[in-house]
Amino acid sequence: MSSDRELLVWLVGFHDGLHGDLADAVRGAGGRALFLTGPPEGSASPAPRCVFLDADGLGPDTEAVVQALVADGIPAGVVATEPSPEQARAMGRAGAEDFRAKPLTAEVVHALVRRDPAAGESGFITESPAMRQLLKKVKKLAGSDGAGLLCGASGTGKERLAAFIHEHSPRRDGPLVAVNCASLPEGLLESELFGHEKGAFTGADQRREGRFQQAQDGTLLLDEITEMPVDLQAKLLRVLQEGVVDRVGGHRPESVNVRVLATTNRDPETAVAEGQLRADLLYRLSVVRVRLPDLAQRAEDIPVLAEHFVRLYAQRYGRPIEGLDPDARDYLQNRSWPGNVRELENAIHRAVVLSDKRRLSVGDLTEDELSIESVSAPSGQFGGDSVAPVGSSSEERLPEADLTIQEMEDLLIARTLERVGGNRTRAAELLGISIRTLRNKLNRPREREA
Repeated sequence: MSSDRELLVWLVGFHDGLHGDLADAVRGAGGRALFLTGPPEGSASPAPRCVFLDADGLGPDTEAVVQALVADGIPAGVVATEPSPEQARAMGRAGAEDFRAKPLTAEVVHALVRRDPAAGESGFITESPAMRQLLKKVKKLAGSDGAGLLCGASGTGKERLAAFIHEHSPRRDGPLVAVNCASLPEGLLESELFGHEKGAFTGADQRREGRFQQAQDGTLLLDEITEMPVDLQAKLLRVLQEGVVDRVGGHRPESVNVRVLATTNRDPETAVAEGQLRADLLYRLSVVRVRLPDLAQRAEDIPVLAEHFVRLYAQRYGRPIEGLDPDARDYLQNRSWPGNVRELENAIHRAVVLSDKRRLSVGDLTEDELSIESVSAPSGQFGGDSVAPVGSSSEERLPEADLTIQEMEDLLIARTLERVGGNRTRAAELLGISIRTLRNKLNRPREREA
């Protein structure tokens, strides 16, 4: 595969007003965006790494475009404002890698642009025999149509497991729609889930379908279910029991056919005992109940995951880093990872940004907090260079990492997310910014490009 194909991403049929945000998302994944009103005639050179299509812009031609791309071996993702079951089935038949409701988020872009062949069918990078056995059992359970509860500490891969279950379920041709229950206040969360009628509340200037209806004939993922208000859990239970939703401001229930998966990083029984999760909802969700292991329980995966993240971020930032030296591999293998895979990824991300070596060393991996003391430390503590004090000889210099303000801010955000187990709402509070500002900073393009 050529480097051009690895980097070039087509975005076809998207409204001009979205170009800036989508280009930022592609750059954040290490790609280069090319906007097209329609697919080019004949074979294009260079071929793209992947293609995202706006079904609203392309209309009835979308299915044929996906088929042509798949025939050329090019992965295609499709988004639509209100995906219908018919669209979902058509996109599945055509071979689309991903089909979901708008917006096209940076996470979705990154997942398709940076899909790693080492991840295999499951989307999990693992050499752990126990993890492989777990995935085999989950694959069997995925064939049922029952609701599911995915448990595990922050950073263990619960959202990825939800995607795995969807991909191996009878609903694979339908949409996978996700909602973070912790990121929206109660009033907005109810509208987001069930939809609302025009005039139902201030600002409701038109009728809107909720995520349940957007996920029709597919899967709805409710992330951090224990953060959902208990009275709203009662309404969710009714949907699971009766298959109907009530729009905010509506006067009659509407039928939905959706499989619900939920995630939690808490012990479910403890959450019930503390009044944060309804017992009847727990039982209803536990048809498929899976607990993902901590990284310490699949320690043989640490080296392969670390090397994967080195490749990922070295390519993103254009750094000539080839991997880890033996001591660094041993250090990672023996270190505890309370933040699990997410913490390991952040450690590698930070080291790649700071290091100027061909292979990451232990010193690159131990600098997990920047301070005046750390950048003034003796030689060898911070990338092997000491920092010259102000007014010193011009022959003395700052560390070769030469961080920009944005890179320093990115490191601060990454460190804060580690400390709160990936909880963006809590991280935003500690940083003194809004959750929207935090999301924008996480999704923004990097200042340095290859």
